[in-house]
Amino acid sequence: MCGIAGTINTPYDAKKVEASLYHRGPDAQHTIEYDNVILTHNRLSIVDISGGVQPFRYQHYSLIFNGEIYNHLELRRHLPQVQFQTQSDTETLLPDRKSV
Repeated sequence: MCGIAGTINTPYDAKKVEASLYHRGPDAQHTIEYDNVILTHNRLSIVDISGGVQPFRYQHYSLIFNGEIYNHLELRRHLPQVQFQTQSDTETLLPDRKSV
């Protein structure tokens, strides 16, 4: 089971936020910090095990997502101009905006 957590304007450090989710999602854990924001994601890899790293980042955008978009491949067919880099359903939510 995956887990997500985040803080804004709190005195926590990233290690405390990560530790709170350690028991969720055995396959990967990634955290981003930017100014006063910490986002962390523990992952149970189901779709695109190697390419679905979260928080997903593109330029100055970051996305943290827990769920599955079952029709993400169908949605991608409506964006033929986008060059997707992964098979992750998360990238379907935040594709390369230059090509859209």
